[in-house]
Amino acid sequence: MAKWGEGDPRWIVEERPDAANVNNWHWTEKDATAWSIDKLKSLLTSIEINSPELGSWKLSDIKPEGEASASNRKGKLIILYDWTINGKIEGKASDASESSSGTVEIKNFSFESELEEAEINVKLQPITNVLKKELSDQIILKLKQYLELLKKDFADGLQLPTAHGTSQSSKKSTVEVKNVERQDSSKTSTSGSSSLGLKISTKRAKLSDSFKCEAHELYRVFVTEEMIKAFTRSDAKVEGHKGGKFVFMNGQISGEYVELDPPGKIVKKWRSKDWPEGHYSVVTIELVQKEDCTDLSLVQTGIPSSDHERIKDGWKRLIFEPIKSTFGYGARIL
Repeated sequence: MAKWGEGDPRWIVEERPDAANVNNWHWTEKDATAWSIDKLKSLLTSIEINSPELGSWKLSDIKPEGEASASNRKGKLIILYDWTINGKIEGKASDASESSSGTVEIKNFSFESELEEAEINVKLQPITNVLKKELSDQIILKLKQYLELLKKDFADGLQLPTAHGTSQSSKKSTVEVKNVERQDSSKTSTSGSSSLGLKISTKRAKLSDSFKCEAHELYRVFVTEEMIKAFTRSDAKVEGHKGGKFVFMNGQISGEYVELDPPGKIVKKWRSKDWPEGHYSVVTIELVQKEDCTDLSLVQTGIPSSDHERIKDGWKRLIFEPIKSTFGYGARIL
């Protein structure tokens, strides 16, 4: 038996007078989606440009689509987010006689990419390169503010104070925004101490296949517990609804359904058991009904680089082919 004060610090209850979540060791999570939608709308609609050179412009009707969450595990704050944002731009150029309007689209604003890699598309006639750059710079600034608020304000309370009145994060900076750098080919990323958190070298996989069935039938295969048990020939726990968790292949694969749009689209957070703890990829499956088959396209981002080929092979060998053989979806529809 360990002497007083020499035990594993994760279990020293004195660190918290109420013994709740000792040393912030246990997993806690907060859904930040609704909070984020309001915050992104507020931040982006505050953008205004007023100058003799560029004229007067402002953003409006901001519509964020996506999700965000904040989690605490082993004293580390993990931030996940994935957003596509659309809005309007209205105003008047300094040399114009009439007002004009256009649209703004922000894509690739995700924990899988660097903030500066967010795609900002402005459709406005006329528009100058100077105005476009100014808009992009202000949008990036507001997105950065959103991430700072997500970490500081929304996540407040996830890491509980100790008996001494301080949280684990006040002793040591342990915030991890899972800001994973995406690699489409030979691009590499090494682990480093970025101000936004630890990076993991990742890659992106894209696969496609055709199945001899209706789109709604194939959709059910990916969200129905009994069907997943059948083609994997293993135990599975599946909550086939938005926000529902899944675990299959005897615990090797787990995750959560992020978006379900039957019968054409499934988006889910997805991880392999042997990946770094807390790291999830994002899988997007799209199904297109054709005359005699259903075409499937799959994009998976955030795959640890060392596991890229194994994961791609696994989708073909352990998912697609077993689905065809188990349910007869490799045969022709007569």
